[in-house]
Amino acid sequence: MGLDMFLAGRKSTHWDIPKEERPKEDGFVVSYKALDLGYWRKHPDLHGYILETCAPGEEDTCQEVYVTKEHLQQIIDRVKQGPMPTVQGFFFGDSSAMGYYEPEEIQRTVDILQSALDWLTNAPKSEMRDVYYQASW
Repeated sequence: MGLDMFLAGRKSTHWDIPKEERPKEDGFVVSYKALDLGYWRKHPDLHGYILETCAPGEEDTCQEVYVTKEHLQQIIDRVKQGPMPTVQGFFFGDSSAMGYYEPEEIQRTVDILQSALDWLTNAPKSEMRDVYYQASW
């Protein structure tokens, strides 16, 4: 048990094809492909900041949260600044105790977020791409 945090990408190369002509898998239309862009374990401060940035005012129910290019850049900039406001929750753990504010872990988090931003920014015109964040505890 604990806070697991996922950053996911979705891409569709078939968005401009009528649904009845799109490829099928197991008898169903394939709408998009999902990619694992990043993962953190028990980094509640980042979790809180992502929710505050991307879904302000929403209750934290482990819902999927849409993340824009601007959000990703804002989160990267904030992570680079150092420790974020402390967020606590049942089974969340502690970001400092987990080492997330050590220089190598800050860089790891920045690298994950930057890779997601680059992936989103550099989409070919033939693809639609989106990024989502979701936590589980």
